[in-house]
Amino acid sequence: MLRPLLLLCLMPACDAIFRIDHVSVDARGSGGADGADMPVPDAILPCVGKVMGKNGGTLAAPKGMFSTCVPSNEPDVPLTGTLDTDSNCDVMTESNGIGVCVKYGGAISLSALTVTGTRALVIATQGTITIAGLVDVQNHGTADAGCQNTSGTSDAAGGSGGAGGGFATSGGNGGAARMQSGGFGGGPQNPPQMLRFGCAGREGGSDGADLGGVGGPSGGTIYLIANEIDVAPTGGIDASGEGGGGGVSATSTGGGGGGGGGGSGGLIGFDALTIKTKTTMTGAFSANGGGGGGGNNNLAAMGAGSRTSTTSTSSPAGGMGGTTSGNGGAGGAGLVDGTVGAGTAANTAHGAGGGGGGGTGWFVLYHRGSVATFTNASPAPVTGS
Repeated sequence: MLRPLLLLCLMPACDAIFRIDHVSVDARGSGGADGADMPVPDAILPCVGKVMGKNGGTLAAPKGMFSTCVPSNEPDVPLTGTLDTDSNCDVMTESNGIGVCVKYGGAISLSALTVTGTRALVIATQGTITIAGLVDVQNHGTADAGCQNTSGTSDAAGGSGGAGGGFATSGGNGGAARMQSGGFGGGPQNPPQMLRFGCAGREGGSDGADLGGVGGPSGGTIYLIANEIDVAPTGGIDASGEGGGGGVSATSTGGGGGGGGGGSGGLIGFDALTIKTKTTMTGAFSANGGGGGGGNNNLAAMGAGSRTSTTSTSSPAGGMGGTTSGNGGAGGAGLVDGTVGAGTAANTAHGAGGGGGGGTGWFVLYHRGSVATFTNASPAPVTGS
């Protein structure tokens, strides 16, 4: 149900005046049902509270990816467990053509939280957001139209590998099959200025009977809006892309399916006056690309690419290929951008290529006050423009 209309805006440009990016029905307590996705016309937009967000730039020319009306006197909210962005939202809306799930409260703490669904997640408060533990961001939405990576090519002698998704850095090319070149990795893109998702990996080519591996989804999207964001020593966010699938088990005569490309890392955004970390940090912030899947040609299911790595700043591994097919390429990590892996090529007359690794995502900070140094982040954060 709608909150009381204590503020009634009748001017057509009221959303611009208040710098509010969304207008939608309050979905609190409804689990997203009862018309929670229906937009409210700008002309009846209430803000019973305070508009928050766009803390970058200056007061005269604020910068940020999103702003929202945060109600006053909200209770403190501990977020833990699983948060489904398709149902567990206070507000559902859209921004930049993608679905957005907004959660708000008084003081908000995040710990051992897994984010799922297909909407970008915005968490907003007039106070402080404390990142006390790991936030695993796995909300996979629709890839942006700027994604240019291509799929592997099908051929009876073996399918070539699909390319990895590119975002902050380029995705890896897919490995060539015996007769076909691999998919082309998408190039790097500029830091986003609006909420969006990264780029998924592309599927590997088939041999006509056996399918190539599926492309890995990109990492998820999370955007925190607060007066202050405080990162505890164990706090961290993982918005890494998923690994590509391995080529499907081959027939005795076909060359096998190519590996799928790894998804790019996702988007982590902070929008606050002040951002704090601690001197000693054990948590990490990651938006690495996923590893590519291995090509197949030996009648066994091949390895999928990895989403995880030994450290937050090392590359997730590619999947193992068949005996005469290519391995998947390693995913991208922020401190080793140059090693985003192309899938390896098949090496006999019959064989499939491995999938390319995904490129890194973005970690963007908007702030006007002090900001701490993130010593364990991959990629390193950049200031929003």
